[in-house]
Amino acid sequence: MASEPMIPTTFSLDYDNTYTRHPEFWLKFVEDAHEHGHKVYCVTFRHDYECDDIDPRLKQLVQIVPTGRQAKRKFVRMKNIDIHVWIDDQPDYIVQGL
Repeated sequence: MASEPMIPTTFSLDYDNTYTRHPEFWLKFVEDAHEHGHKVYCVTFRHDYECDDIDPRLKQLVQIVPTGRQAKRKFVRMKNIDIHVWIDDQPDYIVQGL
């Protein structure tokens, strides 16, 4: 029996209180996702100027997308990024900003 073709998935991984809760776990997740043909972005509610202290190991693996307190979904769509799965400790910020 033939297996179904793998469909690439694009993930959004929040940084503060998501990635930072267990960096080693999320680094492994990102590496595994890439190994299986998936894409991961770090979509953060931060402003661009607040991203200097983001873990450099993560910066090497994913594109950091700071939304400047704007609703994450709308912001990434304006950047032509299509997220399939959102991983976020504050999901309200996916659809609303401040």
